[in-house]
Amino acid sequence: MIEYDTIKKGFYDWAVAVTGKAVIWENQNAPKPDLPYITLFMTSIQRVGDDYQATSANGSGVIEITGNRDFTLQVQALGEGAIVALESLSSSLQMPTVLETLRNSCIVFVQNITPIQDISGLWDSQFIPRGMIDFQFRTASETTDTPGYFDQVSGEGKLNDASGSTITTIPIGG
Repeated sequence: MIEYDTIKKGFYDWAVAVTGKAVIWENQNAPKPDLPYITLFMTSIQRVGDDYQATSANGSGVIEITGNRDFTLQVQALGEGAIVALESLSSSLQMPTVLETLRNSCIVFVQNITPIQDISGLWDSQFIPRGMIDFQFRTASETTDTPGYFDQVSGEGKLNDASGSTITTIPIGG
């Protein structure tokens, strides 16, 4: 399973620490803070290649399955300093300390998908400075399957002669 709560908290903490602005997860009908603020929105989660599956079950009969997942984080900044805030976020993804902090939240930075875009314009009859950028990140999905296993087998084997008559019966397992 993907640790969505851990990932969301990691992104939230990163955006607040770098920009010093209010940060919210984008929800179209949710209340918005006063300007300036940052919105975060995760989209486009997809599997990267094939998942790794253990070749055999562990002692409990469980098979572990692990795979990479890429996803897009869309970030918008609204209000004064919107473009500067996005540039700060983008530049911070080159800092080892930021990358380590994100890794601790199960997040690995892959690339900027789009350049910073100035999408300023009228909003509720008021001109609002606004910018947007999309980042590609990666995380791991870990899950298990429990096909079960046989821990005891019992039965009976018979040894026959050439005519088909039973010579002896042998117990198998126990």
